[in-house]
Amino acid sequence: MDTRIAAVPRDAYEALSDALDEALGAFRRTVETRGVEMCGSEALGYAVAAGLPPQMAYTVSETSRYTGVSVKQLYRERDEGRMRFVLPEGNSRGALISVKEVDRWMRECCAA
Repeated sequence: MDTRIAAVPRDAYEALSDALDEALGAFRRTVETRGVEMCGSEALGYAVAAGLPPQMAYTVSETSRYTGVSVKQLYRERDEGRMRFVLPEGNSRGALISVKEVDRWMRECCAA
């Protein structure tokens, strides 16, 4: 079996590179004009923009990272009944906050 790869002409490589750059630019412009909202969730958009993988819920620390709200403040919001955490069944640690809950909290508690 011949394992050599045929050389790609420089013009073809440059054309592909230019096409990819153009497609990425168009994608960035689309994202910028639509904002960070993903799948109807503003919180999910913020999480992904912060470099987190798309998920239905994030740890308190991850939620702090993408919202800019300190972990301490998130726990305070929970303790005062303004935000609900989810504790995986059978666990006493590892609280999660769903993106739907963050969306609700932002609408109800953080609206200007």
